[in-house]
Amino acid sequence: MTRIYKLSGRFTPIGIVTTLAAGLAAGVPLAFIYAWGIMRIPEEKLSCFATLGYGALIGVAVAFAGRWGRIRNQYLAGFLAVCAAVASYYLSWAFWLQNVFHKFGQHELDAVALMRRPDVLWNLMKAVNEYGTWGTAANKPTTGTELWIIWGFEALGVFSAAAATAVAILRVQPFCEPCQLWCSDTEKIVLSPVADVQQARRSIQLRDFTFLQELGPGNKRNAHLSVELHSCPNCRDLNTLTLKQQQVQPRKFRSPSIKHVTLADKLLVSRQEADAFRMNAHNFKQLSKAARA
Repeated sequence: MTRIYKLSGRFTPIGIVTTLAAGLAAGVPLAFIYAWGIMRIPEEKLSCFATLGYGALIGVAVAFAGRWGRIRNQYLAGFLAVCAAVASYYLSWAFWLQNVFHKFGQHELDAVALMRRPDVLWNLMKAVNEYGTWGTAANKPTTGTELWIIWGFEALGVFSAAAATAVAILRVQPFCEPCQLWCSDTEKIVLSPVADVQQARRSIQLRDFTFLQELGPGNKRNAHLSVELHSCPNCRDLNTLTLKQQQVQPRKFRSPSIKHVTLADKLLVSRQEADAFRMNAHNFKQLSKAARA
């Protein structure tokens, strides 16, 4: 039976505190930068990328602090990322309103003072919503319900990007519970793609990895199979194997589409299987170097 590694779901109180603190610490400068930059990006698509990037950076800070705090609960990590993103997004509104009044208003606003008065901030948001500052149509500012919807999607983008990024980073490496260490010992190889994905999956279920030895060297720029082994750097008893294939599908009159297929995601393997993979990976790399020489 195929056994797949999953995070244990455990966490510590100090891990929660440090993770949230790191998210909030990163959220303050990111809020200032986002509020400053979003007013200087005229292109709507670029604004969307900036919004998602803003949320993702908060998620990165939360994820790395969560790894340091030994949080092994992806749902908790996502929740903490959303909490940090909500706080940072609130601050970004204060910075953004300060910039708006500096550009269009008759008097200055103090963003820090505004942060302490959510009621005043809300009233200013409603005032801006009534008159608008920019428009989706030429010479017509966006106001009212349409602007509320846009702001709602913006907030959703920030929170979703933060949570998704934090969870994705936290799941990259397994965690060895007995050693209390992340499995940072990694071995990677890139092979040519398998011809029959389903047959490869059946072989994996039977714990038969000999098909990997039949594949030649791959190229990351083209279709390929990436194989990654994670092991506990201390005990070497926890080992996981991940196989992902990138397939290039040609399309008529259009650029080829890239499809990613996961054959196995953190498949638990024994120490003997891991050692055999390391040996084969080492031999494969030596052959690849000799072929390029």
